[in-house]
Amino acid sequence: MKHQINFETEHEIRSATLADLDKITWSSNDLKGEYYIKKWAQKEQGKLDMYVAIIDDFPIGYIWLDWTKLAQKNSGEISSFAILEPFRSKGIGRSMMAEMENILLQKGLKVSQTGFNKENLRAGKLYQKLGYKIIGDTQSSGVYTLSSGEKVNYFEDCWVMTKALF
Repeated sequence: MKHQINFETEHEIRSATLADLDKITWSSNDLKGEYYIKKWAQKEQGKLDMYVAIIDDFPIGYIWLDWTKLAQKNSGEISSFAILEPFRSKGIGRSMMAEMENILLQKGLKVSQTGFNKENLRAGKLYQKLGYKIIGDTQSSGVYTLSSGEKVNYFEDCWVMTKALF
């Protein structure tokens, strides 16, 4: 039987630390952390910034800013956005997106771009409420490793959305 949890709590959004990577595997239990380690290497190279939403020193959400894909278009890309299930629809996603948009503006970027799996209607509704418009679609694919060591190929149809920042 399912029971709804209702609560109010404060959260902090901060730059992710290496220690946070082990804690955010809640979003991908079958991954051996290789995805996060690769992303951390990109962060160290200045290609990516990683942020987490924290409650009681535990990351309940994460989001990345990619500085490489759209730099020539004066745009920043918000990617890999996830919030732990019990904390969804509490305003955390909205505050994380607003924080990322502020960071993009501080970097002098005029456009924010994001994408989401076409089946994730919840994400699409959030982005639309925040002023994002669909500009096209794309396919995302890759390979990840299960905790068993098995390699799995994935493929997603995604919407691409943008928002002008002021």
